Amino acid sequence: MKSFVNSGARWRSVIRLFTLLISFQAFAYAQTDNSTPAGTWYMNAQTDRSIFQFERVNGAWRGASLSEAGKTTERLDNITWNQAARTLEFCRIGAGYWQWYRGTLVEGVFVARFTHSGKTADRPTDPLAFKWKMTGWNYEYLTPAQGPLVFDLYVNETKYRARLRLDRATNTTTGATSGVIGRLKFYAFDNTCTDGLENEIVIEQWDGINLRFRAVDVSAIKNLSMVFTATVNGRSLDGSLLQTDPDGKQFTRTFSGTRAEVLTYGFGGKTGAARNTWQTRTRRRLEHLLMAGNPAPLKTEVAILRDNLPPVLGLLHPKRDDDANAFPQNYRLSEFTLKHALANPFGGAPLARESHGFIAKPLSGIRGATRSMGRRPLVIAINGHGGSAFQTFDPSSFYWYGDAFARQGYMVMAIDTSHRPIADLVTSGGSSPATMLGYFNGYYVLGDDVKNGNGPRTSIKPALPAQTANPELYTDWEEDGERLWDLRRALDYALTRPDVDPTRIIVVGLSLGGELASWLGALDPRVSVTIAAGFSPDLSVLKFIGSHGCWNWHYADIREYVDSSELFALTAPRALMIETGKLDSLYHCWRSNFTGDKQIARRVRTAFFDAPNNFVHYLHSDAHLFRAGGSHATMPERHVRVPLTVAPRQPGDQQWQTDGATWSPKAWTVFDYVASWMNYRTLF
Repeated sequence: MKSFVNSGARWRSVIRLFTLLISFQAFAYAQTDNSTPAGTWYMNAQTDRSIFQFERVNGAWRGASLSEAGKTTERLDNITWNQAARTLEFCRIGAGYWQWYRGTLVEGVFVARFTHSGKTADRPTDPLAFKWKMTGWNYEYLTPAQGPLVFDLYVNETKYRARLRLDRATNTTTGATSGVIGRLKFYAFDNTCTDGLENEIVIEQWDGINLRFRAVDVSAIKNLSMVFTATVNGRSLDGSLLQTDPDGKQFTRTFSGTRAEVLTYGFGGKTGAARNTWQTRTRRRLEHLLMAGNPAPLKTEVAILRDNLPPVLGLLHPKRDDDANAFPQNYRLSEFTLKHALANPFGGAPLARESHGFIAKPLSGIRGATRSMGRRPLVIAINGHGGSAFQTFDPSSFYWYGDAFARQGYMVMAIDTSHRPIADLVTSGGSSPATMLGYFNGYYVLGDDVKNGNGPRTSIKPALPAQTANPELYTDWEEDGERLWDLRRALDYALTRPDVDPTRIIVVGLSLGGELASWLGALDPRVSVTIAAGFSPDLSVLKFIGSHGCWNWHYADIREYVDSSELFALTAPRALMIETGKLDSLYHCWRSNFTGDKQIARRVRTAFFDAPNNFVHYLHSDAHLFRAGGSHATMPERHVRVPLTVAPRQPGDQQWQTDGATWSPKAWTVFDYVASWMNYRTLF
């Protein structure tokens, strides 16, 4: 075994450099965060909702817990706010109980832990008493005057669920606005997904409180014409609607709604400066919610377990279309582990985190490169469910793209992506697969690919006394946050290597790997190109499909903060390719022809207004798989194909969403697009 355990001046200096850079960025950003506790906070502890309100009076903080109607129900006392550290602590005084809260506020998003006692009001001295976690957002700070805003609607009599989007049409050059625009999509009937068409709506009144709009055509429910009238009160919306059937019959319904996607990018457009500001703030908020603020490791140990290994041999996966036989496996593999120590938020010994992966180093140049590269571009290949880092280099695996890029001459790094064990399982509002995270009985119980090193991954939490109840609650991390942290620390390590070009980083993944590729490209600006295959869902639709809940969060409802379009908007103007299979049923209900994915992509294009060629929506005719756009005998088309229609052709047009026609404007493969974006190969 060849081991590097913080050995050598160069390695120590690199670790210090990354630590200092991360710390400096966090400090610099904190200086620009002017949000405070003042205002109304909508909080969520698992599925227990609360409303807190804080105000500063004569130099002191006062607070209360409110009902949905805005009436004081409980008192908040002992309020301490540290602006420099951005920490907030207070005591909630209920009927026969006391709860102490302590947490951190980042740009209008609050993440806290709290205690519960029915015996004493004293602040607990044991850090482990802060067992439960709560997250929430500030209404005043995250409510723009007229948009962008998103509401989740429920029609009481018909049980239809819908997403309402409001925004301001904005000139991306001058920032001037020209009115309010809106869209409406019915996505579920009660608790069954419908994946309806998205409708352009006509807004007749909207002043931030009073709303009236007309939906000319709602195809999901018999082409009804609807007029909605509502009043907004805080995060809630209530109103009535007048339905008119095609035969002229009219019905009056009632509906209610709540704010959703409070971090939305919107669809009306932003200037480049406004987009950059939104991206910076949104990354920090999401890191706060997902990964305890993305802390720098206290120490990192890199161990090379095996070096100079031959490529993995095997038959090609039957759906591979990368012309693999034309490109030999002219590369060698190294197996490694990364061991990290992190600060313990509960005090005591540092937390531990270990990851395992492989790196492929080609022995020949990049295919078709017309320029000397020196350092090579790095591809981060991420496996999906049931896979492993090893499988991304297995020619016969479902996740064969690591092998494909290595054959093309790229450096490729893969880190095991797995799940938490059953002991760390936390449910999110139910016990169905769609609401459960980690492993569960009957589904990869032992690990994703144990024989190749990818078993269960214990959550990032402190060592706990043996009799601790609910030990799974003591992590401050969402499961995707842990995975992302592993990937970002692996990228830190890769960038210390003299053979990796830090300006040319590509991330690619399928399924869960596509989900994580989306997150990594969104939150880490070091990524130059993101390729997300088999993951561009409407999360509201996904909630009611019944698929694995890996996309969900433990401590918040992800749909209250973002949809997948926000992740993709966070990559702009860096290059992004989304791959969607026409027959992929994992993220869609009854519609085909990429309907939901085209709706998402339409919003994403708004963020790429200044770099339209950097966004490609690759639509292929198969199902849930990665495609390279090369040749294959069973594939009906070659090359990367994009939708023929990407938006309404005229007012009222909805057929663009169901139009599955595609074309190949450049007759390029995925590798050709990457070569163009990496600017090392001239393509015509």
